Amino acid sequence: MFLDRNKEIEVYSKGNLPHMHQAETMQYITFRLADSLPRTVCGEIYDRMEHFKKNHPLPWDADTKLQYWKEVGPMQQRLLDNGYGACWLKYPENRKFLIEAIAFKDNIDYEVYCYVIMPNHVHMLIRPLGLKKIEDILHSIKLFSARQINKFIGRKGNFWMKESFDRLVRNEDHLKHCYNYIMSNPKFLPDGSFSVYVKDGIW
Repeated sequence: MFLDRNKEIEVYSKGNLPHMHQAETMQYITFRLADSLPRTVCGEIYDRMEHFKKNHPLPWDADTKLQYWKEVGPMQQRLLDNGYGACWLKYPENRKFLIEAIAFKDNIDYEVYCYVIMPNHVHMLIRPLGLKKIEDILHSIKLFSARQINKFIGRKGNFWMKESFDRLVRNEDHLKHCYNYIMSNPKFLPDGSFSVYVKDGIW
């Protein structure tokens, strides 16, 4: 279930972030709402991004993309926790659609170990099964939940940010680090504004 460096690792990108896939290997995932990091509150991030791009002309190789995320990623995580945007997921009735989407193919196409649904983003530990890939799994979860939530609240347009952050889980220590981060994420939120799931027997 952990990263095996002796087996094939697929490295790819469809945007600014590097992505890696190894069959049936657990991944730590973060995906967020489309308005969760509005430009008006992200001046520091965009300044850092532009500085990096000026010094690293496109196209980037995998190492450059990884370096980019190491510099910009922690800033994005910090700002996500500030709760910018409409925060549609703070409403239990909206989170219900996302929970249903996650559970739909659980133990069929993937195995969900735990997640936290925050007001404007989601953290998850998940393991694809068989030949399934995280990008396809997330596409299905996002597509179904976006359609249902948009219909329910009467809105149109992009609900989720297209690209997600993912990391292959290296070992049990890395797993515990990711798990503890997920469980501690909502510590300052009021009850009723988030949802947490933990699979029985995760340890």
